[in-house]
Amino acid sequence: MKTFRTIVAFFQALIPFSLFCLLGVLLFLELSAPYHIIFSTLAILIGVIIGRFLFNMMRKRGVIAVMAGSNSTYNLDELTSHPDITVHSPKELAHLFSTYQLNFNKSVTITIWGDWEGRALDKKHQLKSMIYNEELNYLTIWFKNHYAIRVKEAQTIMTSTDYIKIVKAKAIIWQTPSKYQKQNIYHYVNTGKAIKTKSNTTWQPHTLDIGIGMNALYLQG
Repeated sequence: MKTFRTIVAFFQALIPFSLFCLLGVLLFLELSAPYHIIFSTLAILIGVIIGRFLFNMMRKRGVIAVMAGSNSTYNLDELTSHPDITVHSPKELAHLFSTYQLNFNKSVTITIWGDWEGRALDKKHQLKSMIYNEELNYLTIWFKNHYAIRVKEAQTIMTSTDYIKIVKAKAIIWQTPSKYQKQNIYHYVNTGKAIKTKSNTTWQPHTLDIGIGMNALYLQG
């Protein structure tokens, strides 16, 4: 899968690079010296920068996510015209799950603001329980393998038979078991302008791993 994603990302990134190279050739042929060298070189450099950025983003976030534009805005996800998609509050979601009324009982992979690779996020996890603390406005999702997610101020929770999606949130904590300490903690905080992270481990995310315009939490069955 990683090899396929890399190949597709390479050819997608090649498109803007090729267009800017073509522009560079045209500028070189049309402009007089020394401007033809300056502007044609500038066009090619811009093509290299854009192509490299697009390639890295597709490899990090996934080709489909980038091409679909899900990193640009999450407001479009609030349109729930599909009959199989329903919207819940965190309290409703926890109640539906605890009373076996939620039409979703699958092992899931996890994506947090576009971050999906490593720290067992891309492994399958079986849902165990959902608990909502109304006073603290925290939704806690426990898995059967002792992993857990805590979501603060979850908004616009969408469910279908294939996924559970939290479109907006103030903060998310991903907890993983450890042999050496009680839990490994990976903390994501939405400042309104960016996603800030911290951890009690040495984890340092890449700048392209996380996007504030991505869905806060995506559990894919």
